[in-house]
Amino acid sequence: MRVDLTDHQKSKNQQGQKEQSSFSALGTFARMLANIVNKPPLIVYGLILPVTALAWVWLILAAQVIASSNAGGTLGPSMQLLEPLLRSLDIAANNQWVAYIVSICSPASIDAAITFESIIIMFLMWLMMAIAMMLPTAAPMLRTYAEIADTAARRNEPAVSLIYLAAGYLAIWAGFSFQATLLQAAIIAAGSSAGTSAPTVGLVGGAILILAGLYQFSSLKNACLVKCRNPFTIIFGQWSNRKRDIFKLGLQQGLFCLGCCWALMLVMLTVGTMNLVWMAFLTLFTLLEKTSEGKAMTRAIGIVLLAWGAFLVLNSVNVTFS
Repeated sequence: MRVDLTDHQKSKNQQGQKEQSSFSALGTFARMLANIVNKPPLIVYGLILPVTALAWVWLILAAQVIASSNAGGTLGPSMQLLEPLLRSLDIAANNQWVAYIVSICSPASIDAAITFESIIIMFLMWLMMAIAMMLPTAAPMLRTYAEIADTAARRNEPAVSLIYLAAGYLAIWAGFSFQATLLQAAIIAAGSSAGTSAPTVGLVGGAILILAGLYQFSSLKNACLVKCRNPFTIIFGQWSNRKRDIFKLGLQQGLFCLGCCWALMLVMLTVGTMNLVWMAFLTLFTLLEKTSEGKAMTRAIGIVLLAWGAFLVLNSVNVTFS
């Protein structure tokens, strides 16, 4: 690629003038619309927002269907989006916030039958969760690619569509969703064979939280987080005009994101794979973590997860031997 760093900066500085000349043959309204649509950030958000919204809609509808079929208990509390929000108004009126917080932090029941259909449904749930929670956090990476591609296009250089990069990124999370589905099925089978799910849920859930908490302090977590926060060097250094290479670049970026967030995603096994309250919280946290600096936020959530996991394990041990 013949676009260097200076070209990239100059292109960004001269973007307004170039857009004006590029669409000078259009009418006033058409030229204004063309300039808006041609901006790389809007192209990125035009991809992310609809796909993310569709994933959230699917999750909300699925949660309502599960709740209405009385199967909600097998997948955790807070099954519907509006239900916990409306319930919080009653809790606030009765000053029962502690009880509410305890309810959404309690481990999900794992009493369920494992069938081929249930595994397919679990996989779809994990896949939609990954899209809804992780695609928004990829916005900085996708925007960086779009801006470099825009610079190349303005120099008449070929540029591969952003879709190939996003497809590679989501392919990694699809693989994670499959592995998480198998893990969840194994946990459900173990709980069912134990005859009672309560101690198993606490022990497994606590172990997952402790693992996730410890990972927040690991060097691998920090290395992946640094890569996620600084995508420009990687994308620019591996720039290509071949679709296969950009797809592989998306796979690489997906692996960095997976290395950063896989342990946090597994927290959903503890609170329930359709717990929309925790989905929203973890989405917001991972987005802030990737766009902030330093380790304070990462370590703070690590301490919370360690304390939470230790409590669940100790409580489960007391239940088992009492």
